Amino acid sequence: MPKKMNRREILKGSAAMSLGMLAGENVCGAADENPFPPKKIINKSPVRYSPLAYLEKVADKKPHLSFSASSRNEAEDWQKKLRVKLWELLGEKHKPGANVPEGRLLETDRLEDYTREKWELDIVPGRSMPFYVLKPNSGNKPYKTVVCLHGHGGGARDIIDMPMNDEARELIQILNTDYALQCVKRGWCAIAPELFAFGERVDFVEGARSGFDGGCEKPFLNAVQIGKTLIGIRAKDICTLIDWMSSQSEFDLTNLPCVGLSGGGMMTMYTAALDDRIKRA
Repeated sequence: MPKKMNRREILKGSAAMSLGMLAGENVCGAADENPFPPKKIINKSPVRYSPLAYLEKVADKKPHLSFSASSRNEAEDWQKKLRVKLWELLGEKHKPGANVPEGRLLETDRLEDYTREKWELDIVPGRSMPFYVLKPNSGNKPYKTVVCLHGHGGGARDIIDMPMNDEARELIQILNTDYALQCVKRGWCAIAPELFAFGERVDFVEGARSGFDGGCEKPFLNAVQIGKTLIGIRAKDICTLIDWMSSQSEFDLTNLPCVGLSGGGMMTMYTAALDDRIKRA
């Protein structure tokens, strides 16, 4: 029986395969080849049993809050309505700047090119979030600032290049996940939160799946059972972090970017949709 691969091994293999493809002669692929060639489809009979026939039949119905704006004002009005509904669907709510928590500075380390600070925010009663602030040692305040969101793996420590072990360090090299460090070395102030159910915010769950899914799988299911989602909780955390950032004079948020990879990319997409203070995603 072949060995079952965990998620970390699959990611390493996928990255190696991608790098191998980039090293080939035809990086872009053949323009005349369809990567998804059409397949023969036979609808189930009777047709009322057919999933594809049903979905095709209802495809013309216009979804609620579908985008149909023809002007900037109409688009912005649509965005406002969509944000309210999206927060509702995700099981959270947030009003920017309504309740700005006090941050607690936990650690400070001055390195050659930058200073690394570890902070903590109380988001709501019973839920606190640690985060890292990487500040360049040169340049003027306020610092141009970027929010960096990690994906699966070791949490925020991966993207600030503080891996938990040698295996994590190898994966950072393969997947290029130290992007908060890369940002501060280019003169940006990089802020990297520890997302809910990752890193320092993950519980030990006996019998959880191998790799690095197990810790967030149970809270995901538990959240859904009470009408919440991990995406909503994480988005609320990030938006509250931006509230705190907005109260600090050393951060320039006039053209705020948010970056992420994998699960961090997903959270970048959702948070940018929910919070218009993020200008670039």
